Amino acid sequence: MFDTRLPAGASRAYSHVFQAPQRPGWHVELRVDVAPREHYERMFRHSLINLSLSRNSADQLKAAISEAEATRYTALRLTAKP
Repeated sequence: MFDTRLPAGASRAYSHVFQAPQRPGWHVELRVDVAPREHYERMFRHSLINLSLSRNSADQLKAAISEAEATRYTALRLTAKP
């Protein structure tokens, strides 16, 4: 496991070289998906699998996972065509 978060005010640059297809109709898409509560999703799922929980506690964890998943969003989506 690793931490992919960026500190406030920080930035990160990425580059990738690829061989463009030789056929028409292709495009490239850059998409930045954000999961602000992903850490909690993993922690709650781990607890559901590895702990002996009452039905009420398990139901609360399942609801917490759903709430955390609902915070996901796409921050950026760019498409380029040749």
